[in-house]
Amino acid sequence: GVDLYSKNEFALAVEMFKKSVALDSAYALAWAHLGTAYTADASFRFGGREDYQRALEAYQKALSLNAEQIEARVFMANMLTDTNRVAQAVPLLREVLKVNPNYALAHWELGYAYRFTGMLDESIAECERARAIDPQVKLHSSALNSYLYAGQYDKFLHSLPPDEGAAFILFYRGLARLYLKDDKRAAADFDRAYQLDPS
Repeated sequence: GVDLYSKNEFALAVEMFKKSVALDSAYALAWAHLGTAYTADASFRFGGREDYQRALEAYQKALSLNAEQIEARVFMANMLTDTNRVAQAVPLLREVLKVNPNYALAHWELGYAYRFTGMLDESIAECERARAIDPQVKLHSSALNSYLYAGQYDKFLHSLPPDEGAAFILFYRGLARLYLKDDKRAAADFDRAYQLDPS
C-alpha cells in the first residue's frame, strides 16, 4: 500500500490498506495510511465527499487505537487543509512539531496549510525547512506551489524533482515554464503529462 501510494496509485493503495486493516484491525498505522490514501484519492481523482468521510473515519480509528500517533495527526491535518478547515489543521501540526520539531512531513504540511491562508512567505519557509530536514519529503507527490503563487517561477521550477516520469510533476514543470514564457517546452511537458496519464 505504501509503495502504491508513493507511485500515486491511490485507488490501489486504498485496496491494500483495506486488506491490511482487515488482517489486523488494531494496527493504527495501517488505519492512518488508509486515511491518507482516501484523502489523496478524493483530492487527485475527485473521489468526493464520501472519500473524505472515509478518510476522516480511518484517522479517527487510528487515533482511537493510539492517540499519540504522529502520522495519523499529520495526515488528518492534510485532509483538513484540503477541505477548507485550515483553522483546525494548523494547531494540530504545531502540536506535532512541539513533540517532534524535526519531523519534515509536519513542516511540509504546515507550509501547505499556510499557503491556503495566503501566508506565502511562511509557507515557503516551512516547506524549505521540511526539505532541509529531508530533501525527499513530498518530492514526488506535492509541489512547493507558494513559489508559483508568489511569482517566483524560477524558484518554483527548481523546487521540482528532476524525475519526468510523473504526470503530476510534468504538469507543474510545464506550468512554471508557461509563466516563464518558455511556451515550446511548456507544451512538451503538458503533452508528455497527458501521454502518461490522460485522466
